[in-house]
Amino acid sequence: MSSITGYTNIYKKMKLFRIWISWEPLVFVWHPDTVEKILSNNFLLEKSAQYKFLHPWLGTGLLTSDGPKWRTRRKMLVPAFHFKILHDFVPVFNEQSKILIERLRLIARQKCSNCTVVDIVPIITACTLDIICETIMGVSINAQKSTYNKYCKSVNE
Repeated sequence: MSSITGYTNIYKKMKLFRIWISWEPLVFVWHPDTVEKILSNNFLLEKSAQYKFLHPWLGTGLLTSDGPKWRTRRKMLVPAFHFKILHDFVPVFNEQSKILIERLRLIARQKCSNCTVVDIVPIITACTLDIICETIMGVSINAQKSTYNKYCKSVNE
């Protein structure tokens, strides 16, 4: 980590640098202007080789596809995530987030006083399920309020 910090100081003016690990180049970018130029470039649509490991599991959807296939699918989805549409869901996000925070506080105070590890996956999953069901289907299923899972585990388990 100290090497990377050193490189950022050396290449401060350029605002990026590249190192090679085996045959893979790693590009480090930390300045907002440089990040914006890279992310707004329409020609850099090819995914890295690591995405190919996801193909058997996820297929070639929006996350894993690149080039023309990615562009076509993204154009179809953009209207669904327009700011005005998402703005209508803010009350749901707020309500479910408050429930999530309260559950995490409860676990921290009561159930995990002797715990060393807390499994938050089921907690976050229940929150996500509540948000998806209420925003997409308009149905409140109260997954966060009605589920109970074992959250705390000791390191020895």
